[in-house]
Amino acid sequence: MADATHHHIRCFVSASRQADTSQLVRTLHDAGVVAIFVEDIMPVAATTLTSVRQALEKTDFVLGVLSESIDNANVAFELGMAAALEKPTIVVIPRAVPVPPQLETQVIVRGDMDDSPALRFAVDQLTQNLMRDAPSKQTLPTGAATLGPVADKLVARLNIESPSPTEHSLVQILTDMFRALGITAVEGSGDARFDLGVWDSELAGLVGNPFVIEVKRHLTGRAHIASALLQVERYLAATGGRWALLVYEEGDELRITDAARSTPILTTSLRDLILGLRDMPFAEYVRRMRAARVHGTP
Repeated sequence: MADATHHHIRCFVSASRQADTSQLVRTLHDAGVVAIFVEDIMPVAATTLTSVRQALEKTDFVLGVLSESIDNANVAFELGMAAALEKPTIVVIPRAVPVPPQLETQVIVRGDMDDSPALRFAVDQLTQNLMRDAPSKQTLPTGAATLGPVADKLVARLNIESPSPTEHSLVQILTDMFRALGITAVEGSGDARFDLGVWDSELAGLVGNPFVIEVKRHLTGRAHIASALLQVERYLAATGGRWALLVYEEGDELRITDAARSTPILTTSLRDLILGLRDMPFAEYVRRMRAARVHGTP
């Protein structure tokens, strides 16, 4: 992604004063995002509360960094203010540190400030969402739309591609589906080269962001299914994601469902997904799939 893409997007960085944030700043710069620290704009004789509020008001999103061995008091304070101001937030949390309950609805990157691929993906995802929504506010909340008659057109495209679709064509159908729903979907990169990652505020508290989506043409044999699930779990580990969705064009539904039961991976055929979204928002579709997995509800 070109540096100029997000040149006007500013990020408030909340980290311990003792932390070395040089790599983090480089990652933001490479994504075309300007890093802002509270010290950069702190007025003379201003209180901490005033300075943090002013810094937050001048930025588009927040990047918080928790440390494993350094005090995080100021980070917790600044993230609390960011939440009060409803600022989009990414939080970097070391793998050894439990995710605080109050942060579970934020975008979590598991790792540290030097984990550039995972952090870069989260930043690219969020900034694309900001750029998309910049010209005007959507009438409906993100994820509240349904496909309606667009579902028939997508299924018709799927029928044309069958019986030998390419994974690229299936991903393109999914991409167009999300575009019709008004949901941002981007391709993975680095160590997380999954097919699509979805940013949806309606999903944040349910499955976390990004919501990793991997697409497969055929899932039939046990070994093939197990390999696909393992691949998706690696993507989750690389992004710090909580849940993922494995979409297939053709497969043994009962075998796939059974194999995925003990994993944080939801599964569906592409056809069922498209038809399900005809009259149901994506967030609700995912909520029902997750409920079926966690609580055993139909």
